[in-house]
Amino acid sequence: MEVAQEETEKESVLEEESAKFETKNESEVKDTPDFENPTSDIFKKPQLIIGPRRGKVIGKIRSLENKPQEEPAETEEKEIDVTDSNLTDSVETDASVVKTVEIKSCNTVSPAQKIKESSIPLPYKEPKWSGIPEEDYGFEVLKSGKILENIKLNSKSFYVFGRLSTCDIRMAHPTISRYHAVLQYRSQENENDGVGFYIYDLGSTHGTFLNKNRIKPNMYVRVQVGHILKLGLSTRLFVLQGPEKDMEEESELTVTQMKEKRKLELAARELEELEQQRIEEERKQREEEEGIDWGMGEDADEETDLTENPFAATQNEELYINDPKKTLRGWFEREGYDLEYDVEEKGFGQFLCRVELPIESTRGCNVMAEALVKGKKKESVVQCALEACRILDRYGLLRQATHESKKRKAKNWEAEDFYDSDEDTFLDRTGTVEKKRQQRMRAAGKKDPTEVVETYDSLMRPEDVARAVALYDDGRSVRYIANVMNMARSTTHDAIKRYRETLEYTRRPGSGRPSATNPNEDRYMVLRVLRERILPATSVAQQFINMHGRPISAKTVRRRLKASGLISSRPATGPRLLSRMHRVEQLRFANDHRDWRNGQWSCVLFTDESRFNLCSPDGRERVWRRRGERFSQCCISENVPYGVVGVMVWAGVCTDARTELVFVENGRLTADRYITECLADHVPFGQFVGDNFVLMHDNAWPHFAHAVGDYLQEVGIHVLPWPARSPDMNPIEHVWDMLGRHVKNRRPRPESLQELRRALGEEWELIPQEDIANQIESMPRRMDAVIQARWSNTRY
Repeated sequence: MEVAQEETEKESVLEEESAKFETKNESEVKDTPDFENPTSDIFKKPQLIIGPRRGKVIGKIRSLENKPQEEPAETEEKEIDVTDSNLTDSVETDASVVKTVEIKSCNTVSPAQKIKESSIPLPYKEPKWSGIPEEDYGFEVLKSGKILENIKLNSKSFYVFGRLSTCDIRMAHPTISRYHAVLQYRSQENENDGVGFYIYDLGSTHGTFLNKNRIKPNMYVRVQVGHILKLGLSTRLFVLQGPEKDMEEESELTVTQMKEKRKLELAARELEELEQQRIEEERKQREEEEGIDWGMGEDADEETDLTENPFAATQNEELYINDPKKTLRGWFEREGYDLEYDVEEKGFGQFLCRVELPIESTRGCNVMAEALVKGKKKESVVQCALEACRILDRYGLLRQATHESKKRKAKNWEAEDFYDSDEDTFLDRTGTVEKKRQQRMRAAGKKDPTEVVETYDSLMRPEDVARAVALYDDGRSVRYIANVMNMARSTTHDAIKRYRETLEYTRRPGSGRPSATNPNEDRYMVLRVLRERILPATSVAQQFINMHGRPISAKTVRRRLKASGLISSRPATGPRLLSRMHRVEQLRFANDHRDWRNGQWSCVLFTDESRFNLCSPDGRERVWRRRGERFSQCCISENVPYGVVGVMVWAGVCTDARTELVFVENGRLTADRYITECLADHVPFGQFVGDNFVLMHDNAWPHFAHAVGDYLQEVGIHVLPWPARSPDMNPIEHVWDMLGRHVKNRRPRPESLQELRRALGEEWELIPQEDIANQIESMPRRMDAVIQARWSNTRY
């Protein structure tokens, strides 16, 4: 009875507590808002989230989340993620240098992406001498001369650079590898390496640069305070900050002493190499003098040399383990086959590589070597080559490349009609001998006269297409169908795809005429024109006909040349440098006056003569005409069949003024006429001549007469020595060009010599002095152009 009474009391207490709990829940439900009550609104309004497209990088957004060290936050432009909790303090202390960090409520990397990236293992093992730095170290991130970030380096022993979200310092530049490099701190000192940070490149594709020098992968390189790190082709620079004692010591040697020290080191290294060469030659000579002991000597080596006799060992793996790709390529070349790697990406970071070996299996198809690797693409190729070498070794077909090359001589296949001495076509029932012969002919660049050029129609007949479609509908793969029908996979795939689109087994007729030339012939025409730039298209077409025996037109040649970027144009005119002496003098003048500024060139009076003809087309004129109007009178540029009539003028220009235009008439310009008509009346001297005034005239014979030199010395005018054949350096040549264009643009044009003289005088006065000053101010650029062009003409 007592037990029953206790049980009833317990049940009553439980019922009272449950009733209190239900009333409490009801009061809480009444107090909650409607949007928090799931029963208040059954159908919620969907939330629209608009964000960047997949693969796009969010720019100008920074985030820093307080996460553990294994989950780094994302920073500006998704390039650098910093896990240091003290970064906010550094940002607040130096707000003028470091940009403020905006806290984001959501992470731009999806959880699935994080799980996927966290499954990729880090190819790095922390060394035993690793430790956490006791001093204050940090990175100063620079971009375009601005400081973007300050990263503290005191919380971990090593920091990982990379593109994954699991990296400590994350960068989004496309040239950054998933795991790019590791910054490791060394806390234990030994004889060769001191305490401090070391950079370790993880075999990245685009490399890691320390002070603009690319470091070798998988090797620790010392990084001291003040050194600059650059990853891949990213423009961000990481400058290591820290205590002054970790800075690199400055050398007490001068630049000359350092160069001499380097020369001594190179000389010592060369002497050491010569000494090793001498020792090796003495050893070989000593062995030759001792003669052959036939293995009976006291020091005879009883071990077999596996590199010279690879079949003496039970396992031949050492024949190809060092470089399987080279060994496999050598075997394919010796057998006359083409080596092709078929690499397919199976998943994120997984690659499947296949190589088809020319060996028949028991099923009658070729043996396939495959390798599925989780890592880089080139690693899958190496593993596939290693597996192919193992298969060839099991079949007893593998030969070491070095072993074969020592005993195999270059064979003249053409002398034996590309057949081997032990090959017999009568006993061959599979056609292998003939296939090898055709492969040797293709490798030698020969063409089999009996070989028929296969086309799509000949390869894929309607019955073959129908068979391929039937196999594909039966569930067979394209690879299986291609192997069964002995065709390329691309051809088989295209045939099935075309049938699905057109429901026809035959190929649709092509549109357009086939090209008259192939790519090799197009390349011949381009090279022919590049060797001789003035060769017309008709000559190129005739040479093509003589060489290939097929007619082509000059229009075809022009179209091929235009497709290669070669267009027929008028050649630019320039001075003819007759000898090497002229070029040397021109270059010497430019080097002597390259430091002259505009203030010095403004004191030079540039003088020259020029001739303007009455009727002489300059090649610049163009005419608008319709078809058939080429020889109409309105579309013809008239020329004079007799001597050209014109006027010779002389003038001088400087930055602030110009002389009058002097007409040289009634004969040639002699030294006396040059003094009386040009220099005496128009060149300032006496009280107008300053200390810096210089006269420039070219090397025409009236300018260098003794009488002219005596006159200039008498009046005290200095002459600027000018190199011969250098009109492109004289700015007055462009002034003459301006004058000629102004006269030619006059309407109506001058019809007589008197009208030409009047037009020249009027247009000479109308040329703006600012245009002349601009030409003279280009003298420093002209000197630089001559130096850069060296032995050729400049654009002036």
